[in-house]
Amino acid sequence: MKILYSGLVAGAVVLGITGCGGSGGQASGMGYSTVTSPHTGKIWLDRNLGASRVCVSLDDTECYGDYYQWGREADGHQDPHSSITTVLSDTLHAGHGDFIAQSDDWTTADADGTERSAFWSLSDGSSICPQGFRVPTKEELKAETVDVGVSDDVDAFNSFLKLPSAGYRHYSDGGLRQIGIYGHYWSATESGIVAESSYLGFGPGIAAMFNDERAFAYPVRCIKE
Repeated sequence: MKILYSGLVAGAVVLGITGCGGSGGQASGMGYSTVTSPHTGKIWLDRNLGASRVCVSLDDTECYGDYYQWGREADGHQDPHSSITTVLSDTLHAGHGDFIAQSDDWTTADADGTERSAFWSLSDGSSICPQGFRVPTKEELKAETVDVGVSDDVDAFNSFLKLPSAGYRHYSDGGLRQIGIYGHYWSATESGIVAESSYLGFGPGIAAMFNDERAFAYPVRCIKE
């Protein structure tokens, strides 16, 4: 079910990334830096995966980055304007870069999500995050946002993570929705509900952890292992 409402400490080192994540890696050539949490001491990338810069506003289109279907590799589908297919993958490797639409999940494999959760939790550079980084858990996202007073889209942008309201791609047709109004960020945590996983959602007057269908495509922010 789609929920419709649904002090920067910068790292000095620029990550030298030559390629990572699935078939070639969306992070290739990206000049990511890091930010350190004033709340937990954890280190994060300074921007969303695929973003060309750190956000200068919550609706800065150049910092939205890529949109990933949950647990999927960086095969090209994460491009916000990738082509669309309605044919489900029968493995965890779709073998193409099309966004897979019109189903709650993009694959018929890994029904409980444990394999995809494990894949997104890898930090060796073979998953979607740069080497040494991984997709955060539900608890890690919550600890940096909701647990420390982030209550809406403005708070999310003003946090040390500078999270933009990048919207999402809808699984029904692959169309972009809620751009510049709401933010949705995948975690690597499966929810225990069929075809759903956990994410951070925020917008005007709301910020919380939710569960949503895995065929939705949301931005991702990586955390250091």
